[in-house]
Amino acid sequence: MLNQVILVARLEKITDEQIILKTAAPDTYESWYVSVDLPHSIMTNVRAYCHTGDVIGVKGHLEQSNRIVGEKITFLSSTYERGGEDDDSDTVQESTETESQS
Repeated sequence: MLNQVILVARLEKITDEQIILKTAAPDTYESWYVSVDLPHSIMTNVRAYCHTGDVIGVKGHLEQSNRIVGEKITFLSSTYERGGEDDDSDTVQESTETESQS
């Protein structure tokens, strides 16, 4: 029997041992929240490279009580690439425009 889960969703929250993902329910405007347990080694990378709002892919398996255990995380898009809160892209563009006019 095959036991595999693949989920692509936005990162909603990072806790000590798991992440909470937010995804849209099919054919509705509701959101579903899915918790994924992660091993310590993967969780270290998630804390270092992921931020709330990032889109990530999770490959894992189901355990008892429908618990999802992640085995691999793929970083698909970042809030920083789209111009998130800490993005300095406006500053870089302004300085580039000023230099080209000189």
